[in-house]
Amino acid sequence: MLKKAAFCAISLLIGIGNTPIHAMVKPTPKPASYYNEKNLQELYAQGIQRHAPMAIFIDQDQIEKPENPQSLALTRTLAYAINSNAFPILTSSSILYNLLARITNEDDAKHPENKRLKIIKIELSHTLWNLYLVPDSSFLLLIPKRFIEVFPDMGLKFNNLDTMSNLLLGAIDFTGKGKDYEPLLDTLTDIQEIKSKQTAVESDALLDDFKRIFITKNEFSPEKLPIWDLFIVGHGSTEILKGVSARIADMTPYQINALFNFSGTSLPLRFSF
Repeated sequence: MLKKAAFCAISLLIGIGNTPIHAMVKPTPKPASYYNEKNLQELYAQGIQRHAPMAIFIDQDQIEKPENPQSLALTRTLAYAINSNAFPILTSSSILYNLLARITNEDDAKHPENKRLKIIKIELSHTLWNLYLVPDSSFLLLIPKRFIEVFPDMGLKFNNLDTMSNLLLGAIDFTGKGKDYEPLLDTLTDIQEIKSKQTAVESDALLDDFKRIFITKNEFSPEKLPIWDLFIVGHGSTEILKGVSARIADMTPYQINALFNFSGTSLPLRFSF
């Protein structure tokens, strides 16, 4: 049952998000029964365009860090999303790093908050997931293998992405043991170091990342593309941060507007914050 696990996790994502922009966002998600694996396969057999869920975790300023005892909100929600193994996840590298660093040090006496993640079973195994890096960005894309079976034509530009599935547990060249995510943690550290050298949030960078990931209407038959139900999660802020006075789901007003304009002309998307 793809649906039940997916819908429960998505509900959590909505709950942690910021106030929806009702005037700009179409209602989501679909009814719970819609995402049932059998229903999605039947729609595919009938040639009906289908909705596909994706969770997007944004942390442009790397707020979620292992040394910060308060930075668990997005990390814990990402843990539940991974636990469901039901839908694609696009996440800032800092959030995934925070999660893996904490679960590999869950008994750290200096960070008792790590134990909060202990009850959530996390298994980033190559038998369950495909992992990709979005080049020239801090984003990683996790796709459940069971999801690929339901959405063989999911409209993503895999040729633009760098595969990193070899760093997941159980991969042929994985050198760790048990729950040792050291190879992946090392790679995430490198990604964050490159990102940290940027002195300000690049207004167009987020949109450029989306353009590298999603196949647009003029690149493929629109009716064959899924309608992506995107659930965007990030920290909100009214404080001045790097010259920006307000954020929703860690996006500036400019970035939100650019994303909506892009989706309206190029992609079949629906949003929820």
